[in-house]
Amino acid sequence: MEKYRRIIGSFLFLLVTPAIHAGDGPTLGGRLFIDGGWYAGAPKGFHSGVAITDVRLTGKYRWNDGWYAKMDISFARNQIRLKDVFIEKTIGRHIFRTGYMLGFFSLDQSSSSNDFLFLTASNCAETFYFGRRLGASYTLNLPTYYASAGVFCGDGVWTDQKTEQGYNASVRFVFRPYHDIGKLFHIGSGAVFRVPDRHEEATSRLITLKSKANTSLPAPSLFALPVDHVRRQWQWNIETFAQDGAFFVQAEYMKVWIERYPHPAFCGQGTYVEGGWVVKGSVLGYNPVDALPVCASGPEALILFGRFNYTDLNDRVFRGGRLHDLSVGANYYLNRNLIFRFNYSHQWADAQSTVGKTNWGLFQSRIQFRF
Repeated sequence: MEKYRRIIGSFLFLLVTPAIHAGDGPTLGGRLFIDGGWYAGAPKGFHSGVAITDVRLTGKYRWNDGWYAKMDISFARNQIRLKDVFIEKTIGRHIFRTGYMLGFFSLDQSSSSNDFLFLTASNCAETFYFGRRLGASYTLNLPTYYASAGVFCGDGVWTDQKTEQGYNASVRFVFRPYHDIGKLFHIGSGAVFRVPDRHEEATSRLITLKSKANTSLPAPSLFALPVDHVRRQWQWNIETFAQDGAFFVQAEYMKVWIERYPHPAFCGQGTYVEGGWVVKGSVLGYNPVDALPVCASGPEALILFGRFNYTDLNDRVFRGGRLHDLSVGANYYLNRNLIFRFNYSHQWADAQSTVGKTNWGLFQSRIQFRF
């Protein structure tokens, strides 16, 4: 409980501390996700239901001379967890940031869940995602080019005396020869280098690749692959996003290579393609500072979209499973604060997955409130 009191105390301190210089001052925001899901023909252990999958409070403080601070705290699943907690300084086109945050690497792994088209990121992005970390980053934001690099320590925000912290770094580069409201072409690539944490009682460093397969509701892990004797991990991607008026498409290919000693390395990969049509309302947005698409602002915007995903954790040594999924969805943005989301996903797993060779359907909906 002492840990939680420190978190909440820091959050309140961020909101009430006066600005160093006059500026925009403190703002309070947050989000609430209420999800419902129904499985059709799913394996044992997958249960239909309703849950609050995310609830957060966010404090932001912006003052003159380009300074900005943010603290984001999640209260979902009866747990208090830190999300983004950082301080940022902007000098012209240069952005310096330090704290607990994402190391920008790819479109789906860097986007906020507030801005997802579907209820979750693609399955391959979820499987290869390893979370926020403590560190520092630099971003160059130019009209045609975007570049970001960060260095980080550890695999999370909390450590103890029995944990030997690892370290990691990420880079991302984007070329966008033209971008305007409703007209954009973006292509880029990113890479991650990582040495994971090691607990002194463990025989080796360990990385576990897991995924619940396109849902935030309570569900068994479709993938649960432990890779032991890890020396280092490399991950890279190629990404693209294009928009022409009401139509848009986004795609990525990701590859993970985990070097092990004295054992053979592990190699996993995945890809997805998604696209859609803004039937009514404002076009899909784009944040040039982070080089990421953002959701339509409304009011009364309607978007139809689909996605194909392929995730492969089978290689010559490890048989972690393989998944194909085909998903469709519709989002109705009543205004910038209230969104109604509807998804259907059909999924095919192979014999090496945790549920064996099978296929099933999943209907999901979400009421999303943000302020």
